[in-house]
Amino acid sequence: MWRFMRDRLLTTLLTVWGASTLAFLVLRLLPGDAITNQMLQGGASPATIAARRAAMGLESPLPIQYVRFLLDLIRGDLGYSYLTQQPVNALIGEQLGATISLASAALFIAIILGLALGMIEALYWPRWPGQIASALNVLALAAPIYWTGTLAIYVFSTQLSLLPATGSGSPIHLLLPAGVLGFHVAGSIARVTRTSLRRIQEAPFVRTAYAKGLRSSQILFSHVLRASFPPILSIIALQTGFLLGGTVITEMIFVRQGIGQLLQHAVIDQDYPVVLGVVVLAAITYSVVNTLADIGHGLLDPRLRLAEES
Repeated sequence: MWRFMRDRLLTTLLTVWGASTLAFLVLRLLPGDAITNQMLQGGASPATIAARRAAMGLESPLPIQYVRFLLDLIRGDLGYSYLTQQPVNALIGEQLGATISLASAALFIAIILGLALGMIEALYWPRWPGQIASALNVLALAAPIYWTGTLAIYVFSTQLSLLPATGSGSPIHLLLPAGVLGFHVAGSIARVTRTSLRRIQEAPFVRTAYAKGLRSSQILFSHVLRASFPPILSIIALQTGFLLGGTVITEMIFVRQGIGQLLQHAVIDQDYPVVLGVVVLAAITYSVVNTLADIGHGLLDPRLRLAEES
């Protein structure tokens, strides 16, 4: 277990380093930044802009900037916003709660809906319940989130007046965006659930259980679902890691506060420290979630745990 945790910690550090380094280089190679744009709009002269950039270390050679960035990152210091001069840690902290609420609600909906649709398609195909579940899976995977989000606003807010179309702060404002985002994440979970269930249903131990006269429900819940769950857990972890990208679009559509709105404005304003801070947060989230999924694999399948320990 200690070797497993050591390897996962090393993987997490390499993931954060790789993602932050790539983002740092890409952002530095792009023309312009928030300081230059802001001072140009204020009518500052090129000399004044150059002096301000030099005072903030932006005129230093790229390797020196990179080393400073890494040293600050090791200390947990993500720097200051070029636009507001506020610490990036504080800016992210102010918006993190709203994004966690949206992502958690969406993930809960996605797991319940994805497992249900996958099981229905696997168990009832080609009858009509399985065909309906298959159609919903295809829709969740194929339709862009901005299309389903706009459609949901039109149906549930404009036509039926059941749910608010925009805003945040109360649970009712969370229902529509969480439902839209959860529906999209559910498509991948349903597809893997269907495939895993079909594969396990054809396994010899399942046929043996039927031959012993066990009830179908007992075989399904005691044998098939448990054996099918490791790949399902993997896709849930993968979708959780990518959920931050979905919240960006969802928060834009539903005009919600959160990391998505913060990232959108930072990209438009070329506020690179904020963009880098969000990238680091996403890398850490992805690594931690996948580490927890690997631990869950070991608990569900003792063979994986023994392989890690050997």
